[in-house]
Amino acid sequence: MKIVVNASPLIFLSKLNKLEMLSELFEDVFTTDEVAREVLVGLEIGYSDALIVKKFIEEKKIQFLKPTRRLRFENLGGGERSVIEAALEHKIGDVLLDDLAAIKVAKYSGLNVSSTPFVLLLALKNKKIQNQEFIRLFDKLIVDFNYRISPVLYKEILLFAEKG
Repeated sequence: MKIVVNASPLIFLSKLNKLEMLSELFEDVFTTDEVAREVLVGLEIGYSDALIVKKFIEEKKIQFLKPTRRLRFENLGGGERSVIEAALEHKIGDVLLDDLAAIKVAKYSGLNVSSTPFVLLLALKNKKIQNQEFIRLFDKLIVDFNYRISPVLYKEILLFAEKG
């Protein structure tokens, strides 16, 4: 499966030291120049997650797509918009986004949407991580990195993880 990834999943997976999972779980991982700029600006501030993403890019574990059409998604940031535009233009049906407005636009546009917690669930399902590690990573995402998620979805994800 091919997927186009936005900045926040790259950052969160880097913070969890699990960015490599993207290469393990997806046949091809894509992003856009706009997303790379958003993440790599962290290098100027000294964010270690930006260094991890930079290395991921340098190792060519992520490919770049350049959307040529600008669609009218006024309520989205540049990275989110470019991910949706690139996925639509290059006929890649799957995107990885965490922003709720972007998720809604992507779904409305006919794209399959995953978010950072669902990458962790996919890793669990594919036995890249065990249940205990999933719980540790998911809790770290929520508590340490202030990932925003509804209580209902939080419970559903934990239940799904229990079922394996």
